[in-house]
Amino acid sequence: MSLVDQYLTIALSLAFGVGVLVYATRRYTSKFISAERTQEPRSKQRQQKRAGDISWESVGGYEDVKKEIREYMELPLKNRDIAKKYGLKPPKGILLFGPPGCGKSLMMRALATESKLNFLYVNVSDIMSKWYGESEARLKELFASARKTAPCILFFDEIDTIGTKRESHTGDSVTPRLLSLMLSEIDGLQSDDSVIIVGSTNVPQLLDKALLRAGRFDKVIFVGPPDREARKQILSLHCSDKPLDESVDLNKIVDMTERYSGADLANLCQEVARKVASEALEKGERKITMDDFISVVKKYKPSITLQMLEDYEKFRMDFERRFKGREMGEDEDSRLTLNSVGGYSNIKRELYELLEMQFKYTRLMEELNVTPIRGILLYGPPGVGKTMMSRALAKSLGVKLISLSGAEVMYKGYEGAVNAIKEIFNRARENKPSIILLDELDAVASRRNSKSNEISKVVNQILTEMDGIRSLKEVVVIATTNRIRAIDPALLRPGRFDKVIHIPLPNLDERVEIFKKYLGTDVCDALNCTKLAEMTEGYSGADIAAVTREAKIKLLREKIAGNQGRTLTFQDLVDAVEKVRPSLKRGPKGT
Repeated sequence: MSLVDQYLTIALSLAFGVGVLVYATRRYTSKFISAERTQEPRSKQRQQKRAGDISWESVGGYEDVKKEIREYMELPLKNRDIAKKYGLKPPKGILLFGPPGCGKSLMMRALATESKLNFLYVNVSDIMSKWYGESEARLKELFASARKTAPCILFFDEIDTIGTKRESHTGDSVTPRLLSLMLSEIDGLQSDDSVIIVGSTNVPQLLDKALLRAGRFDKVIFVGPPDREARKQILSLHCSDKPLDESVDLNKIVDMTERYSGADLANLCQEVARKVASEALEKGERKITMDDFISVVKKYKPSITLQMLEDYEKFRMDFERRFKGREMGEDEDSRLTLNSVGGYSNIKRELYELLEMQFKYTRLMEELNVTPIRGILLYGPPGVGKTMMSRALAKSLGVKLISLSGAEVMYKGYEGAVNAIKEIFNRARENKPSIILLDELDAVASRRNSKSNEISKVVNQILTEMDGIRSLKEVVVIATTNRIRAIDPALLRPGRFDKVIHIPLPNLDERVEIFKKYLGTDVCDALNCTKLAEMTEGYSGADIAAVTREAKIKLLREKIAGNQGRTLTFQDLVDAVEKVRPSLKRGPKGT
């Protein structure tokens, strides 16, 4: 064989080897990319299969939220003829927000099962990829799949992962690009596509405002902590397969589990079952008792904090496009009425009638050319119920209460105080009829002077906002203070605080009524509360509450010590009066 033939053979062998290597590499790479791209759809298929086991009965409580979701999503997709007749179009998007563990994802799976709609579950973190452009390709593929499988619910769990405010990102971050692409895809959806985008989050305040406008997320729904009835249903659901003793009272457990999420309640039932099961291995099988629940509840802390509820309430007022509905803190607020404030019947009647005319008879006021009031200032010694009366008025009238304390405002500094005041007045205008409660007004609106430019800015902002209420007849400011002389005089003139009402220390009859509120009418009649009221001259409502609490604590100590037949006596209350001295000897009007 010649040298040329040898070189040619070697070259052909090398070419064949390289070809095989390239083919194998491409085949392996193609399989790898295909596996990476199809991993998410397979995950979604598994989620879709599991969703078939979930129904509305699996979601305890939340009847109003479930009804709203079904009417808004299921009706236009399943009843095409009715929807076409009334020009009803399915929404483009719905945002579910609320504390973690309250059933947002569970509700969407139940809806997909009950309505027989295709359900594509998207864990947003699975979209993210380290390869440039891969995340965008996956997101486009998701929307394309949703259109092909319509009618379809495309559910983005933890949407805040890619929906975070764009200004919060720096550098070459993929998140702003994904958000822009998502906005374009949502805008490109037509009603004929029958695709509804649903997002869930427990940090809605982090979302970009471009996502929250109508035409993208048309509906913003709060899925809050379960109320009393919902907690009972959830407990019944999770206890249905457990051997409960007759001593177990679900109503008592419900009262002990305020601010517990659905996940908390499910975990509570598991912890109780685990506790009893471990004891059963050692001492023999037995049923779950009420004492088992009590012992676990005492050690269990709810996952929903008060700060979380406050943040959700602010977001609701800014973005939820409805006023009526299940309110936050419903269990507590539902018990608060004007009757909860002992005494002051004339003042309560005057304030209620004044605000009722303001909120319910605006048209008649316009016909008679009656100028609506802008503000009411309640002043008097501490502990007489000024703040409580304001909250009770809002609850009795059925209007939104937006509160801001002076201490809370000043915590943010003077510049932050100006912005906080702007924010609360804007929120009130968007949620009318509403009452703005400015508690401790003297902390933010003290007298201006030439040496304090920062205080002047805050007072000027309050003056500007109150003057701006002129065109809004359904917003009233109620302020409270116990130092009226410290407030800037410009606020006290008519046209700003039109009514300045002094709430003094309770008189004899009012003190008797306050004792009845804390002890009960029957107990008061038996223990001669009139005599107690005579002994407590100069006491505020808060002081009288402290007296009754001190007497009850003494009774509780003796019951714990073994004297179970002991009842509250007149002497217990006399001893409490001697211990609890009035917080204010006199309540002069000018304080």
